[in-house]
Amino acid sequence: MQHYFIRLAVIAALSLAAVSAHANETVSVYHAAEGTVQGIDNAAGKVTLKHGPIKSKTVEMPAMTMSFPVAKPAQLAEVKKGDRVAFVAEKVNGTITVTDLKVAK
Repeated sequence: MQHYFIRLAVIAALSLAAVSAHANETVSVYHAAEGTVQGIDNAAGKVTLKHGPIKSKTVEMPAMTMSFPVAKPAQLAEVKKGDRVAFVAEKVNGTITVTDLKVAK
């Protein structure tokens, strides 16, 4: 019976290590994209970005220029046309949406 609990403890430890390693790997794969603000439509809550490649949990696309709805429209007040920005884009209700937007440092 004691061997059973030792085996169970070893299996649990290995499983936890595998999950932990995968979690760290996932975080490093996804990152903020970068781009330049080409236009802002406050009334529609959208930003037009000329951006590099995007790779997030739900979006993967090459560099291009396109308009995105912004999940937090208040962030539009923090940027202006011509600003270099870092942003995260995710699919929200089937629409590619900027979920975070900040002036790049």
